[in-house]
Amino acid sequence: MVIYRGIICTIVLFLSSCMLPPSEDMVEMVIEDPDLTQIEDGKYHGTYGDPGDINNPGAFVCGVVVAIVENEYASITILDNETSERVLNGGGLLDDLIERVLEDQSMAIDAVSGATATGKVVLKSVENALSDSRYAQRFETIQLPDPQTDAGRPLMQVLKDRRSGREFSSEDLNLQVLSNMLWAAFGINRPASGKRTAPSAVNWQEIDIYVSRSDGLYLYEAAEHTLEPILERDIRAQTGTQSFVAEAPVNLIYVADYSKMATFEKSFYSAAATGHISQNVYLFCASEGLSAVVRGLVDRPMLSLTMGLGIHQHITLSQTVGYPRQTE
Repeated sequence: MVIYRGIICTIVLFLSSCMLPPSEDMVEMVIEDPDLTQIEDGKYHGTYGDPGDINNPGAFVCGVVVAIVENEYASITILDNETSERVLNGGGLLDDLIERVLEDQSMAIDAVSGATATGKVVLKSVENALSDSRYAQRFETIQLPDPQTDAGRPLMQVLKDRRSGREFSSEDLNLQVLSNMLWAAFGINRPASGKRTAPSAVNWQEIDIYVSRSDGLYLYEAAEHTLEPILERDIRAQTGTQSFVAEAPVNLIYVADYSKMATFEKSFYSAAATGHISQNVYLFCASEGLSAVVRGLVDRPMLSLTMGLGIHQHITLSQTVGYPRQTE
């Protein structure tokens, strides 16, 4: 088994088109090194700034996910978005900063050259991830059970029963049901070729399915049929504007990765692929007596920030799934 060590640092920086001068607080900001010997192996989430400032052109907002292995930093990956790309391409200052931190195994500002205001918010987010109990949380990969591909009802009956529902019980979906649903949505049904249960143009397979539950946010990895941890906190309320999203057990977030696609009509083809996948979910839910509804009312900039999405990642739709609420 290969163990990949490192810090996966998902950065989303919202900056003005013209860099504003750093505030006095940033100039005086002190970065303290967490004691890595006291931190268990795992992944940790931290932020700096107020996500509510996302539309403030002078705001510096950052979120990170940090993985610690054997009490040391092994790597840091920065995923930028459209507004921060200008900073990241401006001489590679953040790349140089990260490289120096890894060499020194230290985030002390005095030990790091080129620690600009932008660099400081990155380092402060890492510090918060490892030192603030509100954010320092461990979470692990979930291995889903094998999908039960011989289960389910006849297709014509399922098509007859397919519908949208907006009344959900808070009862959790067990892992077998979740496994079956994710495989039906966009699992691998032809292992030799890696092709999936839903079509995509040119077999780009550009749609990623994020799974938001009460215990955190996960990414479905079809190849291993696992849920990979992204954030260990409940963000269900942020996955849509409707009130029921906060209580329903599962909210699926469909994210198109444009880096996997050719240069033409990316929004069109990713929308089509999302439609195929969400319909698979609808049909599975009709077969299993679950309630489901696909939703477009999503605060995409805010949710993208919370999830730590990069420049090539675009939220297309969300879909809520759960057992129907029982009426008395």
